[in-house]
Amino acid sequence: MRALALAALIIAIIAPMGLYFTAFLPVEVQYSNLFNNHYLAAKAAVSFEGTDQQIMTFWTQMNTTFGTQNHDQIYDSPFYWDHVYIHSLASIDAFLGQLHARAIGYEDQYISIKQSVGSAQGVADWYDKAITDMTSAVKQGPWGWSSFSDVVHEAYMLNIHPNIYWLGWDAWLIFYFGLISTGVSILLYLHFNSYNYIHHAEHN
Repeated sequence: MRALALAALIIAIIAPMGLYFTAFLPVEVQYSNLFNNHYLAAKAAVSFEGTDQQIMTFWTQMNTTFGTQNHDQIYDSPFYWDHVYIHSLASIDAFLGQLHARAIGYEDQYISIKQSVGSAQGVADWYDKAITDMTSAVKQGPWGWSSFSDVVHEAYMLNIHPNIYWLGWDAWLIFYFGLISTGVSILLYLHFNSYNYIHHAEHN
């Protein structure tokens, strides 16, 4: 029983780790290079131009990867109840367009304020607040509960690398099956040990 429990525990830990390093990690690195690094750079940018450049690069990569059509039919979930606008790439299109327009608007305001505000400190204070507002909008995402990079990540895995996406579900099943098997094996081991101990004591 101890050997069975150990084997189940090894399966629960080693198999998902092996899948992660051999299958998931290369795809995650690919996604980071295409998308997430630009999202992180947009969050960390200290100028409207820098933020907008990263947003537009992300947007371009999205259109290159998924095409420019039918974004309202590309979702971040395989389940039909999630096939609604807020889970579609069309919502990300709209959000990135809003971020781009916001960055352009801030740039125009900045030019106007520099010309009208006499105090350099006043201009700097406005700029700092505007940058904070811009980066907060980037971080918050289109719906407040998930970043736009998270939505695109799930859509990327599901639509571009579906085998890896579903392998992830398999890895979780293996993990939980291994844990359950370990628990059952330990319980059986304890049960039979206690039974043998009692049986042995009765005969002595």
